[in-house]
Amino acid sequence: MVAVLVLVGLTVSVVAGDPRPSAAPYEAVLVAVVFAGPPVVGGCCALSEGGLLPAVGLGVVPAAGWTVAVAVGEAVATLRSAPTTPADSPVWVFVLAFLVVGVGGSVGGFLSARGGVLAWRRVRR
Repeated sequence: MVAVLVLVGLTVSVVAGDPRPSAAPYEAVLVAVVFAGPPVVGGCCALSEGGLLPAVGLGVVPAAGWTVAVAVGEAVATLRSAPTTPADSPVWVFVLAFLVVGVGGSVGGFLSARGGVLAWRRVRR
């Protein structure tokens, strides 16, 4: 649900050309999805006896979602002949940054939770 809000907010920002009308909710949701979501998801995968691969796969979701949102927003803006503001950095830099943060967070959350479970089992014996 939160990822859908991010996609809609980014698409509206790109299409509008001026990102300020939708920037406040977009920035709040982006921080939650990209920075807080992957460690929590990774920890949940570890606590539910899931593997590392699903946690890493879910860590890729913020970067993939952002890439799709930018592509859709740019396509819609091009179709509408709306001017878009050029970015300060190329898109691949943002995708790579979101990918590193997402995968790093999910792996870190997974390893932390797995270590906590193993330590708890050791203490209980």
